[in-house]
Amino acid sequence: ISKPVREREVRTLRDCLDKLAEQARTPCCHRGVSHDRENLERALANGEIQAWFQPKKSLHDGRIVGAEALARWVHPVEGLLMPGAFLDDIERLDLETRLLTCILGQTLIAQAQWAQLGYRLPVSINLPTHLLDQSDLVDRLLAQVQSRDAEPRQITFELMESSTTRLPSNYYAGACRLRMMGFGLAQDDFGKGFSSYFNLVSTPFNEVKIDRSLVHGCAENESLASALQSIVELGRKLGLTTIAEGAETQAELAVLRRIRCDQVQGFLISHAVAAEKFSALLIEDGPAPALM
Repeated sequence: ISKPVREREVRTLRDCLDKLAEQARTPCCHRGVSHDRENLERALANGEIQAWFQPKKSLHDGRIVGAEALARWVHPVEGLLMPGAFLDDIERLDLETRLLTCILGQTLIAQAQWAQLGYRLPVSINLPTHLLDQSDLVDRLLAQVQSRDAEPRQITFELMESSTTRLPSNYYAGACRLRMMGFGLAQDDFGKGFSSYFNLVSTPFNEVKIDRSLVHGCAENESLASALQSIVELGRKLGLTTIAEGAETQAELAVLRRIRCDQVQGFLISHAVAAEKFSALLIEDGPAPALM
C-alpha cells in the first residue's frame, strides 16, 4: 500500500487476505501430497510431464512473437497437475536437470512442428540459476539443440530468482557461455527475489521479464506504473527486450502500451496450452510475417 494510505486500499487488502485465509482452510486434494522418485522419473520418461506453451504477444502489432515453455504433469490418476504440485519434489529429489532437458527436448519438437506451418518462433525455458554450478551444463544443452538440427538463438533461458550459484564465478561463467553459444538469456521476475540493477547490467542478458507483482494493479496504482516505466526505459537504454508478465486486464495492457513495453504474456492473452493447441493459436493469429 502506497502512502498516504487510503481507506479503499486497506479494505481491498483486507478482502484479499480474507480470501487467502479461506483458501487455506479449504481442503485441497494435492496439498501435502509428495511424489516419490520412481513416479517422477517414470513421468519424465514417458511424457506425462509435458511442455505447455504460453504465448508472448508484441505490444507494437499484437502478433504472437514467442512463447514460454511451462511444465504440466498429465497424471494418469490425479489429472492435470500444475507446477506447484510437483516442482518441490523435483527439486528435493535432484531431478531439475532431468526436467530441464525434458522440457527443452519437447520444445525443440514443437518448434519443428510450428516451422512446418511456416512459423519460426523463439521459446523461453526456465533455468534454475543454481544449475549453472554444473560446469558441463551449457555444453550438454548445446549438444541437445544441435542433435535436432535446431538453432540456439531460438531458445532463451530464463534465469530463475528462486536460487543462486554457490560461487558468483559459476553464475557469470555459465551466463556468458550460454550467450557465447548463441542462446538467449533473460532476467526472470525482475523486481523481486535476488534481482538487482547491478545484476541486470553485469550479466549478458538480452531480455528482462518484469515480475507480475509490478504489473498487477498498475492501472490503479500510479506508483506501480511509474516503477514499470522506469524499468522499461532502463531496458530500452540497455538494449534489452522488455516483457511484462501477468497482465490480466485491458487497463493493465493499456498502461504497458503507453510506457512502450515490448511484449506481454498473461492470462489476458492466453493460459499455457499444449503444443497442438498452440499451433491453432498461431494459425488463428494469421500468416507468419515474411522473413527479412
